Amino acid sequence: RPKWDDDHVDLRVAWQPGQRTVIFAKHWFADATGLGVGLSQSYKQRRLPCFGNDISLFGEVHGENPQVYLQLPGDQRKAEVPIPVLGGSSRVELSPVHSCALMAELVASASTFGISCRLLTAVPGVMVFSNVAGCEVGFRQQGCRSVVWLGCGDSSHFIWDRADRPKRIEVAVREGKADQRTDVIWSTPREIAERGIGAFPLIFSQNLLEQRLICVQVDQSGELFTVTAAGEAHCHQLVNKHPCLVLDAHVPGNQDGHGSRFVVPFGESFAFGRAAGGSTGHDRLSLILTDTADNTSSRTVELNLERASERRVPELCATVSVELRARVAVVVVSPVAAAAGRDMALGFEPEGI
Repeated sequence: RPKWDDDHVDLRVAWQPGQRTVIFAKHWFADATGLGVGLSQSYKQRRLPCFGNDISLFGEVHGENPQVYLQLPGDQRKAEVPIPVLGGSSRVELSPVHSCALMAELVASASTFGISCRLLTAVPGVMVFSNVAGCEVGFRQQGCRSVVWLGCGDSSHFIWDRADRPKRIEVAVREGKADQRTDVIWSTPREIAERGIGAFPLIFSQNLLEQRLICVQVDQSGELFTVTAAGEAHCHQLVNKHPCLVLDAHVPGNQDGHGSRFVVPFGESFAFGRAAGGSTGHDRLSLILTDTADNTSSRTVELNLERASERRVPELCATVSVELRARVAVVVVSPVAAAAGRDMALGFEPEGI
């Protein structure tokens, strides 16, 4: 007995002993937004009733570009949305602050006795995740007060707070639910759009003793955007594989003492990022290579962390390479290989940064 607003729809089926009758529809609809979104096949039609597991059923759709209508509970407005192709999605704005996507997929044939049925699912337009251990990560719309706080392994849909503010997300960290400070540092806002996709290692510094390094990853799958906070293992890395060098690194734009400068001896690595509240721009690293046997013998290398490259430093018999792994930079300093030394002897020019 599915509900249809305040009415009920009774289904009566007669069967004979030893036989099984299954009732199904060509199209199914499920709401995964948590907002109570309903579907109708025309603007004037009421919301379709919900059966078990809050599934709505409807029949054939016609026309070259079939569409359905989605509606928030208690809202008279309906948003028209084209039915996506299988495996695809269509974006829809249910209200100025409620973005979602309609996804289409096949229902497993084992559930429909071999009959081809299509499942339409309304999903949030933006989802936020935290995979950072030891703290909570907060997400909010730029300049707004409402915050979604997540512990490690948690996730949530994200609803924009105000229609008159930019649709950008700011991120902050706190030590846990007991930490109720209102002076947390918020990151520079990130646009949630195709041009905003990427991985952004950030360092949050309450003071010189309280620092937290996370990587904010913005991704898109169809019309669904995800914002994930990951731990420092997913941030930029500086690796020293040269037994005769010590690395003195500086992140341009970071304030002194706030992850701006660090030293990496031989055999060690160091995770780093830019200041969370700093300006957005190209990620760069200034690197001083110093001979451990002669402190006066050093060389400075300026690196662009957003493209792969390799630089040879013949004076110190070293190579500095930038590798891009999962959209972040791994900077490796290592001794010049014998083959590379022969190339230099033959007069090949080192590749620039």
